[in-house]
Amino acid sequence: MVDHARAIHDRLQRREITGLAPALARAEVASSLAGAAHIGRITWESAQQGLSSYLGAGLSQEIDPGWLLHAALETVRTLPVSAYDAMYLSLADSIGAWFVSGDDRARRGLAGRVPNFIWLGDVPL
Repeated sequence: MVDHARAIHDRLQRREITGLAPALARAEVASSLAGAAHIGRITWESAQQGLSSYLGAGLSQEIDPGWLLHAALETVRTLPVSAYDAMYLSLADSIGAWFVSGDDRARRGLAGRVPNFIWLGDVPL
């Protein structure tokens, strides 16, 4: 699935497709990169470059508006997802977009229940 994610990243970089994520994605990306650097999967320099690349792609909002947090809270009330995943789903719902996730827990909870959910590995390349 890493190769699939890289292919999607490349398409985003070439502006062949567009994406949008809530502001919390910035911290999630930084945390993932730090975790990978801590265990030696990537260097700290690569982590810094990866974060710069993500920030430069303009995928994340700078600030999550209050209405999005309220929508996420309602989503958590009605679906078996974390508040974090609900932020992504609520944002996707608000703009009529797909909620793309590589999280297996999200797939188990949302596949077949949320029409705009798509598993990362099923995104057409």
